[in-house]
Amino acid sequence: MPLLLTALVVGIAVIIVSGGRLSRLADVQLRAGFLLIGAMAVQVALMLHLLPADQRALQGALHLCSYGLSGAFVVVNLRVPGLGLLGFGGLLNLLPIAANGGVMPASLGALERAGMVAVPSGFTNSAALTGSRLSLLGDIFAVPASWPFANVFSIGDVLIVAGAIWGLWRLCGTHPLPKSLRPLAELRQHPDFLRLWGGQAVSHFGDWVFALAVVTSLAGQANPTRLLAMLLVLQVAPAAVVGLLGAPLIDRFPRRRLMIVADLVRVVAVGSLVLVDTPSVAHLGVASVSLGAMGSLFQPSFAASLPNLVPRERLVAANSLISATFHLAVMVGPMVGAILAMRLGSAVAFSVNAATFGVSALLVWSAKVPSSPGTAIGSRPLTALREGLSYSWRTPVVRGVLSVTCLVMLASAVRQPVELTFVQSVLGRSVATLGLLGGAWGAGMVAGSIAAPAVAQRWAREHVLTVSIAVVGLAIIAASLTSALGIVIVLWIVAGAGNASGAIAYETLLQEQTPDAVRGRVMGASEAVMEASYLAGVFLAGWLAPAAGPRMTFRVSGLGFVAAGLVSAAVIGRVRRRRPAPIPAASSDAQSRSPAPTP
Repeated sequence: MPLLLTALVVGIAVIIVSGGRLSRLADVQLRAGFLLIGAMAVQVALMLHLLPADQRALQGALHLCSYGLSGAFVVVNLRVPGLGLLGFGGLLNLLPIAANGGVMPASLGALERAGMVAVPSGFTNSAALTGSRLSLLGDIFAVPASWPFANVFSIGDVLIVAGAIWGLWRLCGTHPLPKSLRPLAELRQHPDFLRLWGGQAVSHFGDWVFALAVVTSLAGQANPTRLLAMLLVLQVAPAAVVGLLGAPLIDRFPRRRLMIVADLVRVVAVGSLVLVDTPSVAHLGVASVSLGAMGSLFQPSFAASLPNLVPRERLVAANSLISATFHLAVMVGPMVGAILAMRLGSAVAFSVNAATFGVSALLVWSAKVPSSPGTAIGSRPLTALREGLSYSWRTPVVRGVLSVTCLVMLASAVRQPVELTFVQSVLGRSVATLGLLGGAWGAGMVAGSIAAPAVAQRWAREHVLTVSIAVVGLAIIAASLTSALGIVIVLWIVAGAGNASGAIAYETLLQEQTPDAVRGRVMGASEAVMEASYLAGVFLAGWLAPAAGPRMTFRVSGLGFVAAGLVSAAVIGRVRRRRPAPIPAASSDAQSRSPAPTP
């Protein structure tokens, strides 16, 4: 309850600042208000322990009754904005409460993080239960004890808060999005793009569930760290090869068909892991190779199709939405994967990942993706590959973007393997801090992705790319000069925002400056450059880190980013100042019905 009230207060404050009028709430006509009053009265009585302590069965029944009253109130007022989402959150809470005798099951770890008593002496609406049912819908999240209003909460609570804030936002006359972010909302006009985006978002989430399931599967193996590194190489190396050699397929065959095939192959690869009790390392290796190879076919096909699905002026918004959901998946997926693997077993986590690829295939199948003009080209695969590479080399902007990408991936790969050593030896913190820093970087990337459409309205793509890369490098160098965790967290948020802005600018530049007939090969070459450069950087880090130490390795990584920014300014900026004729994307009226014209 305190957490809900705090979130509502913050939401109301944002509404007032955004120009909403709380006085409009007086005009809302609510029916059967006595149901809500009764539900709140029961909840307050339970929280304040006003009922006899020895009547646990009665208290559990009343707890369920309060949800029944709230649900009835929602049903008769569904026309009110936000109440549908709020009611769904309440239903997700009701299910585990009903399954556990009127008590919400809570994770013992969450209770400990919140500093709460795991098994209280009296009745409580949330407690750690032995043999609890539907525990994944219980209170598995926590506000740490060191924070105000420390408490545990569930996914249902999150939806209740979101529904309440959204409803207040709408009822008070506040526009759902600030003006600078409305391009994201305008993407609703392109349903085919939204289907492809939804499929990719779901599969990205599944990828991170898979990663944690693999970690759990290897926990009992000898030297699991080495095995994890081997599986990573098995996933990345084929991606670099297929990204390059498979690129002509993207311009030769319908991209929609290629994406569906890639998803179905991944369904089979991951689904096969469910058929055995404990997958062998070799089996996991085959699945990793399949995921890497098919991912490097799906991603360029998707990126090459974007200019045919949304008009040019909305490309940045489309790439921003893709980036934001990807990094949300990076932040949430591992946590969900860990919960699934630890509580229900790796087989369930693998099943979830396979299902996400199946959902993605269905969404792609339901979308109308224009065929590439290259599908009519009869050149041999190697000839088509040579044509694509020749175009990439002869086109200054594309050549510059790929060169910058190579430097950025090298610099990024040099830093990542030594981040754990940096946390332990420089910051003097535990391994858990690594997750905190990863969350800070991810939060920055989500923020940078959301802000990208507004940034694109003010600055040219090449300027955003140059400045963003330099910001990342300077943040990493600054982090190498301090031992204060708080400063590093702030720097990582800034670096994450720069990372996202730069990635979106780079992707949009390639899409805008490449004709559709060769766009698949260019995007495939970009994928290959990224994967190969990352592998090279990992090997470089293995040699550099032991000799130079974490601080110096961080500085080398930061200088690599700064060098990439200088190359971007010198090459891409200089070429773009000549203002070459742009490559048209899908027009607003055609939307996703016809392929983009080529020059």
